Amino acid sequence: MLKGGFWDGRVEINSITTEEKYSACIYPNDDDPVVVMEMSKNEKYLLCGTKKGFIIAYLVNNNNIEIKEKLFDHYEEITSISICDNLNMFATSSKDGCIMLYTLPNFKLVRTIKLSINKYNQNEQNKNNENENEFIFGNNIFLSSNPIPCVTIFISSERLFKTYSINGIPLLENNESGNSTIIKCSMIIHNLNFQELLVYGTNDGFIKIRKFPDMSLVKSIELLDGQPIETFALSQDHRYCYTYSGGENIAIISDEETKINVENKTN
Repeated sequence: MLKGGFWDGRVEINSITTEEKYSACIYPNDDDPVVVMEMSKNEKYLLCGTKKGFIIAYLVNNNNIEIKEKLFDHYEEITSISICDNLNMFATSSKDGCIMLYTLPNFKLVRTIKLSINKYNQNEQNKNNENENEFIFGNNIFLSSNPIPCVTIFISSERLFKTYSINGIPLLENNESGNSTIIKCSMIIHNLNFQELLVYGTNDGFIKIRKFPDMSLVKSIELLDGQPIETFALSQDHRYCYTYSGGENIAIISDEETKINVENKTN
């Protein structure tokens, strides 16, 4: 179990089975709390993003954890990290409006994507109708390998998914449906056709499934209470989705028609 967000910047790792720490507390940066954590599927790398915009990479080896790399390419708070084992890459997003793509295991920066959306100036006095670039930042980032390698960003303020190739070329945009403005929790999965899908919970009580790279909506499931989906998990046989919305109740969703196979996950 990973725990972060402490005022002094420490990260704690605890064993769920023994309830003991199998590693001493690690301190990325004094007075710089960790706000985002992501671990690779093989549990070899732990990536932490801080409030000041730093990325600290840890190498996990048996019961030891050591700092492998410190990255200082962002200038503001890290909002999301996504690791793709198939591509041997990871992506980061920050409130500075930039997306960074790095390689694993050498942590080399290979691409920077500056987010912006074009809005037409509707002022009647502007005869040229020129585009205006509005500053935005990504709240959630998802790095996908199938059917094509791409990075998708969800921009909460615009309720918009933007997808880029890993070369930084804009590919597609798709609006979020309904009143969903925040992705509370998410997971990337493979279906039986090796198509990667994004499963996520929203602030208005939906579990939604979208397809990479166009982010078209495959399924939307509304829970009865309409409370924000704080977290969810799939059963081992992948027939049930367990969702938690606060309080004492756990909702169980069963969908026999949707056959999904968990391959990778992201926050």
